[in-house]
Amino acid sequence: ATELSDADGIKKAMNVTLDPAFWPYIRIVTNQDGFQYLDTLKDSDGRYLLTPMVQDPTRKLLFGHEVTVLSNATLPSTTSGSAATKKTIYPFYVGDFSQITLFVRKGLTVDSSNVAASAWENYLTSWRAIERLDCALVDSAAIVRGQITVDTPESTGGLSGG
Repeated sequence: ATELSDADGIKKAMNVTLDPAFWPYIRIVTNQDGFQYLDTLKDSDGRYLLTPMVQDPTRKLLFGHEVTVLSNATLPSTTSGSAATKKTIYPFYVGDFSQITLFVRKGLTVDSSNVAASAWENYLTSWRAIERLDCALVDSAAIVRGQITVDTPESTGGLSGG
């Protein structure tokens, strides 16, 4: 992952690292921790950098591009260092996600049974559908995998005294 450092690093990824052809389609994807980090950033006049989308105020924009938030369980943050020098690493993906293609492999398989599990005893028919999917990146230059590392020293949890 590329160290983005801060919001300016995200802006550099959009303006310099990514080809200008992707500019209209750029999206920023992060987890809840990364979103919290972005959602607290302010400009020199005290205004938040994230702005609500006009047509849907529950969605946010950073520099005019939509920010998509995934669960911390789906896209976890990582930590490094000791308790005194602990650092948290927030994941960020910046780019044109339409350059990821979804493939259907082996189609859709549908089966039914009136004797499987407890279907027979309960006069039911059970249905099962299996779908095999895969995805591939069409253009590897379309997405920047980045991270922002912040200091998060742990509290000692007690008072020091002498």
